[in-house]
Amino acid sequence: MDITIKQTNSLGDDRENELCRRITKLVMATQKRLIKENPYRDNSISRIKEPDFDFQRLKRADGENHLSVTICSHRIEKWDDGFKKSFQSNLRKLLTIITGVKAPNVYLIKLVPKSSE
Repeated sequence: MDITIKQTNSLGDDRENELCRRITKLVMATQKRLIKENPYRDNSISRIKEPDFDFQRLKRADGENHLSVTICSHRIEKWDDGFKKSFQSNLRKLLTIITGVKAPNVYLIKLVPKSSE
């Protein structure tokens, strides 16, 4: 799975690589669970080959210890609300453990392909 990262403020140490690795693992586990629990659903989830996820880590300008992660994906639209909520909850826990930020914001949005004008 390809993951590209846009950083406005780096976490600044080994937590960067650990965060990337764990988010990748969480995404893959969530998608496998989705396919396993919905075997008759359109299985195009596993056929998407372009880069999957783009996530950003941001710190608030006022200096508060704050973290916002936006995950964009071609696959998000195929997830049920229950899967989205479960993924967001698990990602919040993961971010709290790795970064120490108490209540990180997690946003899931569909990745819109760039238009070829």
